[in-house]
Amino acid sequence: MEEELNLGPLRNMNEVVVTTSKLDQVHFVVAACENMISGTGMRPGDVVTASNGKTIEVNNTDAEGRLTLADALVYTCKQGAEKIIDIATLTGACVVALGPSIAGFFTPSDELAQEVLTASEISGEKLWRMPLEESYWESMKSGVADMLNTGAGQGGAITAALFLKQFVDEKVQWMHIDMAGPVWNDKKRAATGFGVSTLVEKQPPKVATQCNVAEQEAESIDDFDNAVRRPV
Repeated sequence: MEEELNLGPLRNMNEVVVTTSKLDQVHFVVAACENMISGTGMRPGDVVTASNGKTIEVNNTDAEGRLTLADALVYTCKQGAEKIIDIATLTGACVVALGPSIAGFFTPSDELAQEVLTASEISGEKLWRMPLEESYWESMKSGVADMLNTGAGQGGAITAALFLKQFVDEKVQWMHIDMAGPVWNDKKRAATGFGVSTLVEKQPPKVATQCNVAEQEAESIDDFDNAVRRPV
């Protein structure tokens, strides 16, 4: 079920692309990578360099998705985006905070927050604005790199958002949506499609998402499912 949950954002964003491409120009960015264990895999204590030159000490190898999402944000900024919404099943901490039905979102932009909240009211999807508490960044500091990839145990959803913020141009209006809770319905054992309706209502000019599977182009969710499961 874990991989089904992790596939949620990519399936959902694929549906956003299929829908909004008929309405307006949409840029869909996926930082895709292999996630299997190997001899060249990350180890605790490794230092990696992001595409913007910032260095990251890996103190938690299970927090690998944010590393690829960071590069997606850097790339999207370089494409000239004025607004970016990233959406990911990023942290269990957000589920602990808000439960299985509500997604948390983080943004320094009140304007973008209002736009998305207005869209969510139309779509009926539940989102709650979370704080970008800058003092929590202290727990993300490293002695050998610019930052750690995870902070202290408390406030994990907040420190994850603060981590992503380091890879967004200050001139860009940015929002991070942590949809780890509502992306999956345990009773039905099925993905919910959370976020599709809100983002279609919002029609974001640039959308970034994180998922550790190969990037695919598909015209429908069925095409996408067949593509990701096809042996390579």
